[in-house]
Amino acid sequence: QKAHPDIRIVVTLAGLEIRQGRGADAVNLLRAWLKGHPKDLPAEFALANGYLAIRQYKPAEAEFESLYKMEPNNVVVLNNLSWLYQRAGDPRARAMAEKAYALAPHAPQVADTLGWILVSRGEATAALPYLKQAAAGMTKDMDVQYHLAVALDRSGNKAQAKALLERVVASKATFENKGDAIKLLDQIRGS
Repeated sequence: QKAHPDIRIVVTLAGLEIRQGRGADAVNLLRAWLKGHPKDLPAEFALANGYLAIRQYKPAEAEFESLYKMEPNNVVVLNNLSWLYQRAGDPRARAMAEKAYALAPHAPQVADTLGWILVSRGEATAALPYLKQAAAGMTKDMDVQYHLAVALDRSGNKAQAKALLERVVASKATFENKGDAIKLLDQIRGS
């Protein structure tokens, strides 16, 4: 790498650092590369994803906004930026997610992001087609399954929500919304 600098090696090393639980080292490696190679698109993309991996959402948002200026029709950039906006309560989330979905209507990750944004805005019934699509395409992602269960519950489909939540909670998978899934299942069972 010292003799023949190559972004592919840097991105690979950063990915290894993240997988080893050293996300901060990955971010530092990528930032150092970018100092000597400004506007290196693969490095900026890896840095944005590195920030996501270590849950530094504000710097991730800034990186994805920079990428959006360079590639306004990149579905991954649009999807991740809309997710970050939704997380921050930024009203631009929906338009960004709709644009991503228009470009990639068969991508379950994109459908999940758009559907979850709609749920968070109180539009659970409108979210159902997107979240059903996402759940069908990402059957092992329990966060996506949880999103569908919330939409089902909020749109009045309590029995379907309960059945789905029982599968989600029984899953041995660890996922971000597991505590919320347990709480929602308890609420449905109690009503």
